[in-house]
Amino acid sequence: MYWDDKKLKEEKLVKRNRRREVHGKKAKPRSKAWKWILNLLIFAFAGVFVYAAYHLFSDFMVYHHNRQVKNEIQEVIYQEIGEETLEYKDLVRDDGTKIDILTPLRKINPEIIGWIHIDDTTIDYPVVQGTDNDYYLNHNVYKEETICGSIFMDKDNELGQPRQNYILYGHRMNDDSMFGHVSKFLKEDFFNEHPTFTLILEDGYYTCEVFAVYQTTTFGFQYYQNMLGSSEDQFQQFIMSCKSMSKFQRDVEITPEDTIVTLSTCDYALDVDTGRLVLQAKMVKQGEEEAPQEETEEASEEDAAEEDAEEESED
Repeated sequence: MYWDDKKLKEEKLVKRNRRREVHGKKAKPRSKAWKWILNLLIFAFAGVFVYAAYHLFSDFMVYHHNRQVKNEIQEVIYQEIGEETLEYKDLVRDDGTKIDILTPLRKINPEIIGWIHIDDTTIDYPVVQGTDNDYYLNHNVYKEETICGSIFMDKDNELGQPRQNYILYGHRMNDDSMFGHVSKFLKEDFFNEHPTFTLILEDGYYTCEVFAVYQTTTFGFQYYQNMLGSSEDQFQQFIMSCKSMSKFQRDVEITPEDTIVTLSTCDYALDVDTGRLVLQAKMVKQGEEEAPQEETEEASEEDAAEEDAEEESED
């Protein structure tokens, strides 16, 4: 059967060649051009594969090194406090004195001014502040060049000044590192279940009460105003605008004497180049609630003593 099929094919080929000769066409041997084209395609596909593999490996090494840097920095502060959390109680010794976690970090980089931690995310990083807003876009806390950059505060923010918007910038990496997990707040359940996060700065420990999350562009709402020198009305108007932009609502009272913090990262929903994802929170300083109470008690005692003195003088 096989030989019959083969013979039939050969007869058809002979007939076809004869027809070509009748019409003035010579039977041409099969061209080698298709082999050259085939080899070129194989070479091109192989090149694409090698190129993709190289970049995948390069990205893996970048992300791996970024995690190593993060672990090394975390080890410094967790050894300092003897715990693997950054709860306020863990930063206060039994005698009431506070554990300073920033001084050991400044030995690594003197431009480290704080630490940010958000539960159930990968956000657990030192915060730096440079002389411009460009350097730490592509340098880590060791000042090594890397596409991951650092979490950094806007150069124009002034620590300790009231009525201000602290702005923290961070990349949104593909492995969800840096500020990648800010996107979790776009889910209502996560937003509701995580009303606060932690920010430690030179002047104290802050619990940050989240009040807004939204997507915008750098040419849209100017959420990146630091509000230094603003009037009470200007600050309150800014806060109202932020709340109106929010995807979800939370009743957080903010006065002109408060300070807020803004987390800013890339977002591609509105624009691939200028799109931004913004998370904002009111900063509440911990460890000072006892001081006003003591002052009030002392003032009450002084008032009582003055009243007694006045009654005695009247008698």
